[in-house]
Amino acid sequence: MKQPIDLSCYTKLNIACNPTSPFSEPWLNIDIKSDVSQLELDVRKLPDKWTGKFWEIRASHVVEHLYLEEWPVVLREWLRVLRPGGVLRLALPDLKIIVDGSTVIDFLDDMGEFTTTKRIAKHNDSAAMLCRAADPQNLWSMTIAGRKAGGEDAIILQNQNEFRLEVSGTPPQDKTISAVFALAFNELGQLLAVRNERGWDIPGGHVEPGETPEEALHREIAEEAGATIENVKLYLSASAEKSMLFYLADVKDLLPFTAENETDQREFMHPSELIGLYGGGKPELLTQVVAEAMHLRTVDSSR
Repeated sequence: MKQPIDLSCYTKLNIACNPTSPFSEPWLNIDIKSDVSQLELDVRKLPDKWTGKFWEIRASHVVEHLYLEEWPVVLREWLRVLRPGGVLRLALPDLKIIVDGSTVIDFLDDMGEFTTTKRIAKHNDSAAMLCRAADPQNLWSMTIAGRKAGGEDAIILQNQNEFRLEVSGTPPQDKTISAVFALAFNELGQLLAVRNERGWDIPGGHVEPGETPEEALHREIAEEAGATIENVKLYLSASAEKSMLFYLADVKDLLPFTAENETDQREFMHPSELIGLYGGGKPELLTQVVAEAMHLRTVDSSR
C-alpha cells in the first residue's frame, strides 16, 4: 500500500490509470494496483473525505468490467466525489456496436444527475489533451462525458484598479493593442487552460507587427495550447497605457502538442477550477474576465 500523499494540488481524478502513461498534475492517478499511480485504491469505494473534491473524473475501461447491477452504485460513488458542475468522462467499448439495448448516454441520463451527457470525439478527450495513448487496446473505444448538475454559483470578484474594463465588441480606438487572450470553452463548458512558468493561465499573448488582433489570437492559441478555435467574439478590453483584448470562443480541435515555447501543459478546466489554480500575475483581473465571459455565455444560450 502506498503512503498517503498531499492531495491539495489535485483537482482531477484519473481512475484506473494507464500503466505506461499516467496523467500529469493536477490529475491524481489511482488504481487497485499500479506502479505509476499515486494511490492504490479499490475504485468502487473511494475515501469518505473526498466528497465533492474533484472538478473532473475520468475512468478508462473500468465500467465494462463491472456487473451491470454494480453500475449505478459505482457511478454514484464517483459522482459523490465530483463537485457540482464537474465533468465525468468514461472511456469504454462502444456498447451500441457490441450489444443491443440502451446506450451509456441513456444510462447516465436515467440517473438524473447530469445536465449534459454526450459522446466526445477521441481527439478531444483528456488523453488527447495530454498527448497520451487514447486507449489503443480497443479500436471500438469511445468516450462518454456528462456534466454534474449544479456548480453555477457566481464567481467571487476581486476588485482591481489597475485597468479600465470595457465590455464591447470593438477594440478601443485610443489605445495600442498589446496582447490578446481567449476564453475558449469546450462542449462541456470547460475552459481551455495552459501552464507556463508562472502556473496555470488562459492562452494568449502579444500582437506582432503586421498582425490583426484576431490573427494574433489564432496564432497564440495554436502555439501555446495546440488548438484551433471558432465562433470567436471580442467581448472585453482592459486598458491602462495599452489595451489587452479578451475573446469568447469555442474550442474546435486539439492539435499535436509538445512542451515547447512558453507552455508545458494544457487542460480543460471548470472556470472556478482555473481561478483556484491560476498562477498568473493578475488574479483580480482574471476573476473579472472569467465572470463576464460566463455571464455572456449564459445570455447567449438563453436567446
